[in-house]
Amino acid sequence: MSIPRFRLLAVIAAVAFFAAACGSSGAPASYDEQLTEYGDEEVSLVEKNYREACESANDDISDVADYCKCSFGKFRDNVPFAVFDRFDQAIEDERDNIATFDDLQALYQNAVNESSEEIGNAEVETDLAELIAFPCTPS
Repeated sequence: MSIPRFRLLAVIAAVAFFAAACGSSGAPASYDEQLTEYGDEEVSLVEKNYREACESANDDISDVADYCKCSFGKFRDNVPFAVFDRFDQAIEDERDNIATFDDLQALYQNAVNESSEEIGNAEVETDLAELIAFPCTPS
């Protein structure tokens, strides 16, 4: 799949920002921990950090706030947190080696595979493109 380079970088920034921002207050163990304010909403720290990074990296698209909220919802609804967390760490570790969407998809698939014991029979979306598609359609 071909995703414009800027959109690829936006995904990397949005997911990878999670680790940097959450590290100082203790890494969450789920999508719903550490509630905080974001605009007029109360959201988890993971969601706030994802949406802030996503909005900053995608400020050239219309309705960026809706897109970022929707794409985070797709992760939350379709990807167990253990996979999201491993994916985030893989992006941090491999940031300089990610040049294409296929590179990013491979990191994501590895995160899914490495989380198989933790997630058991939980359903997980394995196509990263479905999670970050633009425009975003809520799951």
